Amino acid sequence: MRAEGGARGVDVEIDVKLRRGFFIGARSRRNIMMKSKARIILGALAVLVTVVSGAMTRVAGAAPAVSYMAASEVKPGMEGYGLTVFEGLEVSKFPVKIKGVMPGAGVSGGPLILIELTGPEREKYGGVSMGMSGSPIYVGGKLIGALSMTFPMTDHHLGGVTDIASMLKAAEYDAPRAGTVEFDAPFEHDGKVFTRISYETGRDEIAGTLFASAAAAPAMVRGVTARTMPFAKRIFEGTGIEVTDAGGAWAGAKTGRTVIGPGSEIKPGSSVAVLLLTGDMEVSAAGTVTHVDGKQALMFGHPLFRKGDVRYLLADAPVLAVARGTDMSFKAAATGALRGEITQDRGPALVGRLDSFPLLIPFDITVTDGDIGKTEKYSFKVARDEDLLSNLAAMAALQSLDNTIDRLGKGTSRVSFSIGCSTCEKPVERENMFYDGDDIAALSLVEFVTALQLLKDNKYADAEARKLNLNVEIDSKNSYALIEKVEIDGGDEEKPEAEETKTGENAASAAELDAKAEEKEPSAAGEKANKEKEKPPVVKRGQKLGLKVSVRPYRSETVEEKIWLKVPADIAPGRAVISVFSGARELPSAAPEMLLIKIQVEGQERQDEKDPHFLRERKKEKSLDEVLKEFSSRPMNNELVANIESLGFSGPDDEDEEEYEDEDRNRDGRAGKLTGWALDGVASIRVEVEDESPKVSPKRNIRKSRINTLKGEK
Repeated sequence: MRAEGGARGVDVEIDVKLRRGFFIGARSRRNIMMKSKARIILGALAVLVTVVSGAMTRVAGAAPAVSYMAASEVKPGMEGYGLTVFEGLEVSKFPVKIKGVMPGAGVSGGPLILIELTGPEREKYGGVSMGMSGSPIYVGGKLIGALSMTFPMTDHHLGGVTDIASMLKAAEYDAPRAGTVEFDAPFEHDGKVFTRISYETGRDEIAGTLFASAAAAPAMVRGVTARTMPFAKRIFEGTGIEVTDAGGAWAGAKTGRTVIGPGSEIKPGSSVAVLLLTGDMEVSAAGTVTHVDGKQALMFGHPLFRKGDVRYLLADAPVLAVARGTDMSFKAAATGALRGEITQDRGPALVGRLDSFPLLIPFDITVTDGDIGKTEKYSFKVARDEDLLSNLAAMAALQSLDNTIDRLGKGTSRVSFSIGCSTCEKPVERENMFYDGDDIAALSLVEFVTALQLLKDNKYADAEARKLNLNVEIDSKNSYALIEKVEIDGGDEEKPEAEETKTGENAASAAELDAKAEEKEPSAAGEKANKEKEKPPVVKRGQKLGLKVSVRPYRSETVEEKIWLKVPADIAPGRAVISVFSGARELPSAAPEMLLIKIQVEGQERQDEKDPHFLRERKKEKSLDEVLKEFSSRPMNNELVANIESLGFSGPDDEDEEEYEDEDRNRDGRAGKLTGWALDGVASIRVEVEDESPKVSPKRNIRKSRINTLKGEK
């Protein structure tokens, strides 16, 4: 700071000299300016010397604001104190006593210092509580590290301290602590003797083993119900962090807004919160600041997710109360003014920077309850972390829907969304219609969350989600219909009569006509005609077919929909199947844990590649934009889709078969028609694609020509 002040002083002095020189002769002004340049150079050198000296002092281990005590200097029996917040934002002292130092037992392979809380605070607040992680511990006025560990199978008067040397290396790579570490000497506490420490979880008590876990930063969630709380628990799964409801857990609730403000002074012992989601709902984890050096702060003494480089919001966390739980006490804290950002999430500590704020992902939601005409708008800011985004966004969206309609159950929704992307040509946009007889709010989000997962899991490019927009119109109507049957109903050529087969939809082969012409007995001819009727209709390449689709709306009579399908000009001749289905048959299911809620109704089957009646498109995407384009262009759930697929090859030679397959991948044999229902079910009809070789004139009546030929032979 003195160096910066010195530089500013030099600048001010130069400015004054130049202003005075403006009124004197040019020669004098040149002299003044030369002297000024000299002063600038000398000032810069002074700054450089100060910075280098400070750097050398840091290398030597002498911090400018606080003295450190190495773990090797800490001895059993030493007394000291810690700093934390028990109420509001006021930092308080609590006395501690050193129990021992365990080499190699720390979270990153460093030493672990064991302390015991000895003052009245341990009885009043239940010993070490969640939220105290990061509390600085001092011995002889020197910082030895941060309270970071607790021991579940003890009285919680015992705590583990991450040594300060390990915390200062938090920005470097560190190896995770796991397994069991043997003590150099036995350790006694509460009448028990321990010879080892274990970081394994879910184990029963073992004699001589001290089980350790992070003195967890309690995760605080506001504005959610019990229905969406599982999302928050999923986010912190495996971290040892306990998720608690911090209020606002009723339908329609919105939390207060966190704002950037001066707040309290961030210093050792300050209570802070790491914000992952803020706005009309909040998800955060509270802890304590260990050490502050200028604009840099070390805190928690253990990782949050151990993700290394991160960009999370940092805020004040006023403590409302210390609640004594059945297993361990925890600090119930609020979130206050925004103070900076977390830049490193490492084993020994979180590293934060004050008065520097990360970019966040804005997320705006509009929900309309069609039953009562109510519209609500919600606004959030989400941490830029692709591993957390899907769950955070799903939780915020589902809670927003629940808050607005204030009910669970069946209904219909119309959903549209837009997701900005850092490397995409344009935002991912999609709209669709959903129906569910069990949980329409949850099902409405499946494609939105799937799109986020596509960005995260794509193998082509780094694609960070940016601005998110979601619009949902939802009501309790049963706008649902089942596809029951499909049949050919006309085409671009007149449908042939059953008794007179012409080239066209029901054209027969020349060999079949010859055999039929040679039939002499009426009974045999009738039997042959019946067999002919059982054969699949024949279609031609390039032909436009009219399809009549029978659809049964929910609890209503069957209605018929007409859709036109063009047979691809390059489809392989032979057997084929025409299928009619809806976009719901291609509904992807990449939502995380299926939204952790019952997105898909139990017993409702989704079609897959094994379904003989449902043949998927065989796409070969080559870029992220192609993947997203394919996703956005999927048929809608209220779209009646007709498709024709070849089932085999009867015309091409063996060397041409691969060519037919490649062409079939790019076929255009699909048609769609929007309806007013969310559709389900599939119907199909088998057809025979005409082999045009040898070609026969479409105007020639094959039967008549063959009869004339036979007469001529006689």
